[in-house]
Amino acid sequence: MVEANQNFHQAVWRASHNESLVDLLGRLNLHLARYPGTTLGSPGRWEAARVEHRQILEAIERRDGDEAHRIAMAHFREARDIRLALFAREASFSR
Repeated sequence: MVEANQNFHQAVWRASHNESLVDLLGRLNLHLARYPGTTLGSPGRWEAARVEHRQILEAIERRDGDEAHRIAMAHFREARDIRLALFAREASFSR
């Protein structure tokens, strides 16, 4: 799951043909990789992420940047919310 997810994201980054963006996102990804666990382990997240990835790809193929942006932002918000819940749960266990 993690490898497929990373491969999808990196393919979209490379397709942007924006080397500065690819570099920035690659470095951000390195920082995120040091956190334990993955949001993809959250119940239903892998299935939802696969649907979102497909929808993003379809919007890109249609050259519908607004729709790709809307779906991507919802995708990132969901991952962020899951990650924050993981952090909160981890913090409560370490007390």
